[in-house]
Amino acid sequence: MTATRWSWWRAAGLSASVAVAAVPLAMLIRVLWTLPGGWSSDSFGIGAGIVLLACALLVTLPFAWGVARGCGLWRPWLTASLLVAVQAAVTVMVSIAAPFRPGLLSVLLNWAPAMCLAVAVLRGTRAALCTAGGLMAVLVGMAFPVHLLQQDIVVGRWQSETGVPSLAYVQVVNLPGLSQYPYQWDSRTHTLTAYFISLGVLQDGWGATETVTTDGGNPCATGLTEPTVGIESPVTEPASCIPVGMGEWERVDGMNGLTAYVLRSGGLTITLTAANTNLQVLESSVLAHHPASNADLWSRTSPYPQTVAEWFLL
Repeated sequence: MTATRWSWWRAAGLSASVAVAAVPLAMLIRVLWTLPGGWSSDSFGIGAGIVLLACALLVTLPFAWGVARGCGLWRPWLTASLLVAVQAAVTVMVSIAAPFRPGLLSVLLNWAPAMCLAVAVLRGTRAALCTAGGLMAVLVGMAFPVHLLQQDIVVGRWQSETGVPSLAYVQVVNLPGLSQYPYQWDSRTHTLTAYFISLGVLQDGWGATETVTTDGGNPCATGLTEPTVGIESPVTEPASCIPVGMGEWERVDGMNGLTAYVLRSGGLTITLTAANTNLQVLESSVLAHHPASNADLWSRTSPYPQTVAEWFLL
C-alpha cells in the first residue's frame, strides 16, 4: 500500500513535533548522564538548567500528543510519548558522534530518525517498523563521518580567515577548571594567543594566557601577557627567570602577580602565564601540550556557521 500525499504531510507534521519534543529530553539525558558523580561546584546553575529543560519538555510533549491525536493514532498520548523517548535516545547517540551545529546537515541528521518513526507508525505494518529501525541505525552510523566532514570545513575556514600559516602554531594546552576563548592570530609578530577564564565558582584573578610564537630571542627579555585583559606587562625584566631544563624556563613577576612557564619545542616557544597560581600547575599543563587536531579546533571555534556553504554543510 502506497502512502497518500496527505499521509506524507501527516508524517512530516508528526515527525517535526516528535523531533522538537525530543530536544529538551535529549539535553536532559546528556546533563544527567555527564554529572561527575553528583552536583559540581556550580550546582545552582546545573539545577536551574535541569528545571528549564523539564519545563520545556512539559510544553513540547503535549504539543506532540495533540499532533498524534490529529493523525488518528491509537492512544495518541502513549504513542507520542514512546516516539519522543526513542527519538531522544537516537538524538543522544547522534550528538555524541556529531555535536549539533545550526546548519541544514545537522538539522536533517537529527530530524530524519523522527521522520522514519512517523512513517512507520502511520503505515502501521511490521515491515515499516523494521525498515524504520534499519534506517535509524544507518543514520546513527552516518553521524561520525558527517562530523569529520564538518570538522574539515570549519578548520579550513578558520585557517583561511585567521591567516595562520601552519597549524603547527596551534599547540593545545588544557587547564583544569578553565574555558578557552577562540584563538587569536597576530600576523605581524606571528604569535598565536589563547585566553582562558575560570568556570564555576569565581576565583579572583584565576585566568591564564597561552602564547605560541616562532623559536627565537631570549624568553626572559619580553614582558608577560596579562591573562585577564590581554595586554603585555610593561615589566621587561621579571623578578626571576630561571632555566629549569633544556629549553624550559620558570618566570615570576612579583610586581604584577604573574607567573609563567616557557617551553621551546619543535621550533616554537610556548608561554603559559597565569595570575595568582603556582608554577607546577603551569608546568604540567605546558609539558602536556599537543598539536591541535581538527576535533580540538572544532571545539575552540565559533559554534555558528560563518559562510553560506557552512549553513548547508554544518
